[in-house]
Amino acid sequence: MKVNVHAHVFNFQSILTKETILVLKHRLTGQNLPPAVRDLLVRYLRKKRGKNKEPISIEDFQKRIRELGLLERVVPGSMLDAFDEII
Repeated sequence: MKVNVHAHVFNFQSILTKETILVLKHRLTGQNLPPAVRDLLVRYLRKKRGKNKEPISIEDFQKRIRELGLLERVVPGSMLDAFDEII
């Protein structure tokens, strides 16, 4: 008996295209995610799309939005610690 065995190796960056970001944005819109947080995530992914050498991770996402001061624009100061605990 012949068995056809093969594998596909994907990572997040190999499938990160304009179209997949758009689909992700639409799917996140249907969730109970605040629009401001959704937009931060989409902005982050769009920036990372052009820099294929850098890793994409939740830790990197947190670091980048804090460096840019974006988190403080959408999350009240009293909730910033809670945001870190959630993520």
